[in-house]
Amino acid sequence: MKFSLKKILLFVSLFLILSSIIIFYNLKDVKRFLAVNLSPNISTLIRIITNSDGHLFEHYNNDYLVKFLPRTQFINLDLKKIKLNFLKEGDWINYPYSFDLHNDKLIILTQVEGKMFTEDIQNIYKNQNTSFSEINTNLSNFTKDASQVKFPDLFLKNNKIYLLLNKVVNDCGSVSLMSGKLLNENINFEEIFSTKFIKECIEIGTADGAGRINSINHQNKEYLSITLTHKSFTKNTYKKIEEKKNEKIYDFGNILLINEKDGKFLEFARGFRNILGLYADDKVIIATDNGPKGGDEINKVEFGKHYGWPYASYGEPYGKPNLENKNAPKIEKDHNKIGFEEPTYSFIYALGIAEIIKLSNNFSEYWQNNFLVSTLNSKHLLRIKFDDKFNKIIYNEKIYVGERIRDLKYDEKNKTIILALTSSGSLGILKKKE
Repeated sequence: MKFSLKKILLFVSLFLILSSIIIFYNLKDVKRFLAVNLSPNISTLIRIITNSDGHLFEHYNNDYLVKFLPRTQFINLDLKKIKLNFLKEGDWINYPYSFDLHNDKLIILTQVEGKMFTEDIQNIYKNQNTSFSEINTNLSNFTKDASQVKFPDLFLKNNKIYLLLNKVVNDCGSVSLMSGKLLNENINFEEIFSTKFIKECIEIGTADGAGRINSINHQNKEYLSITLTHKSFTKNTYKKIEEKKNEKIYDFGNILLINEKDGKFLEFARGFRNILGLYADDKVIIATDNGPKGGDEINKVEFGKHYGWPYASYGEPYGKPNLENKNAPKIEKDHNKIGFEEPTYSFIYALGIAEIIKLSNNFSEYWQNNFLVSTLNSKHLLRIKFDDKFNKIIYNEKIYVGERIRDLKYDEKNKTIILALTSSGSLGILKKKE
């Protein structure tokens, strides 16, 4: 295909004009829009040219030896993306959703509307006649009075499906745990727990009150577990924290264990800001916690312990309270110093840590006893290994994917890693190249 000099000059002129607008007016929404809607090669080129931190060429050296898919340090991977056209746009030009596997079926829950879709997993892998069908539910009965709703997670166990519903009604935020029998055509949910029974509001004006569901065995009893957030940090919040420092208590930011039969609950641990990843087995419970500005954490969670937030963090609040010493850290850094648990690991840079899963050893001989961690802001996977007691991380490998990864599952039968790629609203299918 040949281009005339006139067409080339026109293209270059338009490109320079667009780049100048983005540079000088700092139109972040424009850049996000272009990143999502243009091809990866073009959007990456625009981001390079419109770099505004004065370190254009240093960025190349900064990624020295970081592996980009399909390569990793010891094995090569193959990533296939399948566009999910039924997803609705959420915040930050993002298409958030969660998913799980059940009897060779993939079930998807949209975070914005709370709609559910399913498809045969083999059809997805083959990408032949892939057509997700919607599952009818009664969830609209629980959201019709709400001004805001969000469905952050779903969890499948024993032929039952559980999901979280965050909603705001009359400026009052609440979190509900819903349960239903897993049927392909129709699911009727019922509410088995709600925070509105224990506290009137979580945080006024937001439907962002919970993160993950799992199953935890505590004292030889099986419980459903949910995580509740505590992300606000205003001057009033800071005043309340100062008043309660000696008590070492604060509402929410915890993991609750819930008895499904009677809805009764107990607090397992607290001191978390926003858990977006929760792994549990008979040996260990691991949570990934979103910090404020930096300070994302990986924690080995133990019963009755406090992990610091909002008193201690290696990050800092975005909206800093006006204290006497404006140059001093606004949050205590040493967790142990004030009686809290230090994180197993804390990331100073804001990677936007999300889900954590344990990867089966059948995936690769090079990836043994490994965990995978997904990230949002950094758009990469972390492959990590803990020591035998899960008290420290022995190594980690950063594997760049290029999209926000909200959810993560491993299909052991088919040796496949499945990713929720929410920048483009796609399903990621990640396999080892043979």
